[in-house]
Amino acid sequence: MIKLGDVVLPDQLYWEERPSYSPVKATTQRALDGTLYIWEGSIGNQEIDLSLEGPEKALLTYDQLKALQSLASAVNTTYTLIFNNETVNVRFRHEHNPVLDFKSLVLNPAPENIDNSMTRYYGTIKLMEV
Repeated sequence: MIKLGDVVLPDQLYWEERPSYSPVKATTQRALDGTLYIWEGSIGNQEIDLSLEGPEKALLTYDQLKALQSLASAVNTTYTLIFNNETVNVRFRHEHNPVLDFKSLVLNPAPENIDNSMTRYYGTIKLMEV
């Protein structure tokens, strides 16, 4: 199960950075005499991009997108992300707008054919661990 706040999301969401994330970061600098200095530390606050990779995968419903937009519109708010068996406290990464980068499966439908309950979306949710 994948859930953000109280919004249940499709199980096919992919956490892009999860396989390659490491909290250890390092930087190096070489002195004029050739000595190598290494500064290494542990940092948190990993960026989390949850993605639905296009129309051949599962899609977000209109109601799910509206619920996510409601969560994203709250200022200085954190949420619990449950991703399968892992629980993480997160916030939307408003410094990397748009935080909800979704596209409609059907672009520019005729106005008489618009039925939001049938509209589906794919794209990315941008979060950060807190």
